[in-house]
Amino acid sequence: MGIIMTTEAALAQNVSFWRCTGKKDNPHLEESVTSEHCPRCGKAKPNFLKSIAPTTSNNKNKILTPIKNIKLFIALILLNFISGFTTIYGAIQILPFFPAILAGGTIQFLLFFLVYSKSTLADQKILKWSIIAILIFLSTYTSFFSYYHVLTKKDTEDKGYTRAISSHQRLIANVYTPLKNKINSLNSEIQQTNISIQDEKNGKRSSAKGEGPVYKHLVSKKESLNKRLIEIKLLLESLEKSFEYDLIGKTSAEIFQSDLKALSQVNKNCLTLEPNYVCLSDEYLAILDPNHQLHQKFIDSYFDKDLRIGLLAPILKIRLLEDGALGSAFLALMMDGAIILLGLGVEPKRKPRKLSLHLHSSPNQFFNELLGLIDENLLIDLDEIDNIKNKEEYNNLLQNLQVDTYWVTKRDKYQWQINDSTSMQALVHWLVDEREKYKANDITTESQYNKNAKVVAQLEIFLPRAYQ
Repeated sequence: MGIIMTTEAALAQNVSFWRCTGKKDNPHLEESVTSEHCPRCGKAKPNFLKSIAPTTSNNKNKILTPIKNIKLFIALILLNFISGFTTIYGAIQILPFFPAILAGGTIQFLLFFLVYSKSTLADQKILKWSIIAILIFLSTYTSFFSYYHVLTKKDTEDKGYTRAISSHQRLIANVYTPLKNKINSLNSEIQQTNISIQDEKNGKRSSAKGEGPVYKHLVSKKESLNKRLIEIKLLLESLEKSFEYDLIGKTSAEIFQSDLKALSQVNKNCLTLEPNYVCLSDEYLAILDPNHQLHQKFIDSYFDKDLRIGLLAPILKIRLLEDGALGSAFLALMMDGAIILLGLGVEPKRKPRKLSLHLHSSPNQFFNELLGLIDENLLIDLDEIDNIKNKEEYNNLLQNLQVDTYWVTKRDKYQWQINDSTSMQALVHWLVDEREKYKANDITTESQYNKNAKVVAQLEIFLPRAYQ
């Protein structure tokens, strides 16, 4: 049960020694040993300790001092602020305003907190990084809309405006223009009828001159044509402002709303004097029904169909390999990737936590026994301790060290694995420092502790700061 004990004095002299308490079948009082074997019991210095090179005090401090870089921290804050803005702005594109702000803000805060806080879910790394992965996906997905809006705004507006104008002109050609053509047709027919009336009156159409039956028929026909012409003109006057409006400065949405309103003002049989004339085809009647598939098709003719399907827009646009979509996805991923990398490089500044332990031995014995449990495989098996009353306190201490320093990882209920040789060196240094500190202040002899084994000694220690 031996372990290297390197005090600052010994380290300064580049000398290592270890303390031996004997073998399990041949224990003896603790003795400091500088050779490879204990002179009292012949126990050999543990092999794994031979690989630990003595370090200077400066090196020790470097091990125990967390990496703190104010510039990195400021960069992390700025990146989170920018990412938060794009996440919220993107969420507003697909969600109502206030839910979007709440959702976007929550996503970004949790992402920043989990990346920056090393102690949160430190013992459940798979769960922690699974949550971070989900938050990155949500942040990137919502940020896509922000970047896409900025990168493709002008192009999208130009394409949308061109699309809307094309649809507007098609509507006019199919509904409004036939009515105007009807006026031209009637005017032409009226003009021809006037000529026939004059010819009939002058006897050019028949041998009989004057206002005979044919003449009267032609006059009646002219009156009917004039009535039909007046009806169409009145209808066109009522529809003119709805169909022939100024498109300059209008958005796709405004053009769509105006055209839909104009379409609703036209009836199928809008001309009472033209019973056979169909003003509005069955297709356009179906468009006026919001539940009909042609209504949706009519909407798609004015807008970008992919962007209208809000949640699926990123997938649809990337699938089409649009430059704007690929660029937006790249920027969103790079932003959140930079946050993760900076978050891993910045260590939060924390005050050392105080831990209270209730010992069933002296502090010196407590630390010595824990040091003696470290084996060649960097394993600490608490089932091998002599004083089983301290077992839970050792477990409590190692549990807190796992959270605050990442030096150890729990393998079983009472088994702990030291993560690597650097972690072990840092752990040994800290335990030795704590032992020496409390050994110097311990005015109660170890024999008194042994005689009063039922007496619990309370020990308050400050845990080391997070280790990287």
